[in-house]
Amino acid sequence: MREALAAATSVGKIGLQETRAWEDPNRYVADDNMGNVGIAQFLPGAYIGAVNVSGGVRGGFDTQRAIERCPEALRNQLRDLSSLPLLQDGKGVSMVFWSMQDEICGPVGWDEMLNSGVDIFELEFLRDDGWIPKGMSHWGISETEARLAVTLAARARLGKPLLELQPPEVAEILPLDRPHRSAALELLMQDGYFLIAR
Repeated sequence: MREALAAATSVGKIGLQETRAWEDPNRYVADDNMGNVGIAQFLPGAYIGAVNVSGGVRGGFDTQRAIERCPEALRNQLRDLSSLPLLQDGKGVSMVFWSMQDEICGPVGWDEMLNSGVDIFELEFLRDDGWIPKGMSHWGISETEARLAVTLAARARLGKPLLELQPPEVAEILPLDRPHRSAALELLMQDGYFLIAR
């Protein structure tokens, strides 16, 4: 939620860059628009994810073998997620991950996971206090805008919409004088996971 809000604020200022968006209430897509993409899916009590980084040789990562290392209850969903067309371009899946008791896990150590593309979600994995300075730097937003993203994200819930914004909150996230405000609003509102209260 923080990333989608921060991305919209940033897009409003400087135009389209990375995409951080909800594909459905349980599936989140991160696309850096440089050929790297990741999808995280939220399940009851756990989450799973897969990434596809640009470059390299197709088939360099043994997805099926990696999936066999995750808890059995998550394997079928991770297999389905890993086979999505968005993750099949170019090299294909470069890494998978899952949660166990709120810990991020994978078939290899954390450093290798980051080097294999999981770093596309690095900001999402940060706690709010650590995210604020990194989010400010990454998205080119003010501390006030970063804190607003954190505050609003805390209200999110599963379901559609994920978050209902009040008009004054929209005015704070995307002031009327932003040159790319309409593109940012469209990006944020396009699938109905964010709504503006009337």
